[in-house]
Amino acid sequence: MLIKKIELIILNAIKDDTRTIKTIEQKTGIAYGTVKFHLRKMAEVNLIHGIDKKYEVLVNDLVVASDSEVRKERKLLIKQHPPKAFHDLKQEELEELVYFVTMQFKAGISRQKVFLKLVAQGWQILKWEFLVFIDMHKIPNHYSLDDTEQGN
Repeated sequence: MLIKKIELIILNAIKDDTRTIKTIEQKTGIAYGTVKFHLRKMAEVNLIHGIDKKYEVLVNDLVVASDSEVRKERKLLIKQHPPKAFHDLKQEELEELVYFVTMQFKAGISRQKVFLKLVAQGWQILKWEFLVFIDMHKIPNHYSLDDTEQGN
């Protein structure tokens, strides 16, 4: 029942011409992530029955707009550069990758974040493969995969 109430509150905010998730959050007091979750759910199961078609379109637009820039960037990168595996690399590509990872570490970026950047670029690798790659190429780093960086 709470879910229906939350969705009703969100729908009322949308009917008042609220156009962003942030303004729905501010207007309703419902957390950003909760608003986003319910908008997605409402769009997926078409819970917006009984209201004007323009609100249905607005919910769908908000759901699409709520995707983070990182996710959009990742999709674009994967389309442009199909996933690769380390063992299929030419020597030049391997050197570029070693250089990229080294520069990321020198910039103070954790192994976890560098790993995620590689995945976002379309690399189909597992964490342990990435760790082996670092060790094989003796890339210096002072971070663990479980490091969290505050403020970034």
